[in-house]
Amino acid sequence: MRNPFLRFFSWILEAIVLLLHRLKGPSSLREVPTGLGQESILKGESVSGYEINIYCYRKQYRRKYDRWYVPTEYQVLYRVFSRVSDNAPARLKKVCASLDRDIRPQLPEFLSEDLQKRAAVEAYLQLLQAALIGAEDGFNSGWTRPPV
Repeated sequence: MRNPFLRFFSWILEAIVLLLHRLKGPSSLREVPTGLGQESILKGESVSGYEINIYCYRKQYRRKYDRWYVPTEYQVLYRVFSRVSDNAPARLKKVCASLDRDIRPQLPEFLSEDLQKRAAVEAYLQLLQAALIGAEDGFNSGWTRPPV
């Protein structure tokens, strides 16, 4: 059983967060269009001759609150996905086809866009590796695609 003080502290913290959320009021979330063709591509080629291309581009969202005293917030995600050539192993094709991810920035926001994309691609590669290692029966290792 958890410490009663920690439970009480957790309850107080939740109440404060909910209160602040209610004070902000209703809001609308919209995707901010970014220039097309600004994606980064990481190309890899295996010894066996097949290729994998990992694409990464920036998506930005704007949350505008109805109340005048709450400033507009901007949220950034990096969309990372991969495509493989036709002669790639079937397991790799399946994993790559189902592993499209939106990844939050991994580095402080003042760092350059290129570094942010590189960090997002590295996080994606870790997810890809985990999915491939856990793919004992050809693909499904408890790895599921989140609902859209």
